Amino acid sequence: MIKMINPEISGKRYQKEVYNEQFRERYLSPIESLTSVFDIKVQRILRNLQAKNLKVIDIGCGNGEKALTFAKNNYVVGLDLSEIGLKTAKEVSKLFKIEGHCSFLCADAENLPIRDESFDIAICWAIFEHVPKPLKLIEEVSRVLRNNGRAIIYTENQKRFLTYGWWYKLLKPKRYAEMLKQVGHSEDRFFNVFLLKSDLEMRGIKVEKVIYVFGVFSWIYDLGVLPLLINLGNKLIRKRIVEYSTLRTREVSRVSLINTLVKVYNVLATPLLIVLEMLDKPFEHFGISDGIILLAKKEKAS
Repeated sequence: MIKMINPEISGKRYQKEVYNEQFRERYLSPIESLTSVFDIKVQRILRNLQAKNLKVIDIGCGNGEKALTFAKNNYVVGLDLSEIGLKTAKEVSKLFKIEGHCSFLCADAENLPIRDESFDIAICWAIFEHVPKPLKLIEEVSRVLRNNGRAIIYTENQKRFLTYGWWYKLLKPKRYAEMLKQVGHSEDRFFNVFLLKSDLEMRGIKVEKVIYVFGVFSWIYDLGVLPLLINLGNKLIRKRIVEYSTLRTREVSRVSLINTLVKVYNVLATPLLIVLEMLDKPFEHFGISDGIILLAKKEKAS
């Protein structure tokens, strides 16, 4: 069973302050949000789910990266405690002219202001490690999903060996601890995939597949190759596209250039990711990675 963690780290007020500060200082690069390991895997998931014309809820949507990915062919409701993250999500949805396909609300993940069985898909992306009561979040996900609705969950994996997180902790333990606190994480909230599956299934959400991300080799893609290509793309665009503090009208004309760069990027970089993922396969048999994606389905009540 999932346990509660240090309230100093898991408290909602602390988490809200942490992410408001992050979203205030950082920018959202559309190139980064469309070409990371996560997004490429999400695109694969979308193709497999044939997700079109569905109602999607993104719980803990942050700056809206995943919500905007789904909003291309569906209607998405994004919820988060960070007002600054939500403001960015709204601005970027206008930039890409999909504001009619999404809405964003400030709300508590453990007490969703949503009617029962309202959504076809629930996204819980990097949210389980931030809420004080993960079991309550699971209950809410089960409540708002329709029968046979899908849950897509990403969270931190407890089982790490030779991964980026494992090396970081080994070589720079103080900086590692500081980094965790800065992003509102705590090691006792890195999940055992089998216990998490059990807690989900006890509440009517059956896990159908586990996908391991940031393995022993694939982290090289996001933390090594990707930043170089993002910097190159940003130079071609001449400036960073969207800042959290403001959105300039003239940037809208660059959307087509962004989309072109993303397509070129995928052609060039995806083969490298495939090779790195193949190298990760032996470690995945032992459940080793920094992150996990769980694809699950709400079963009909008997």
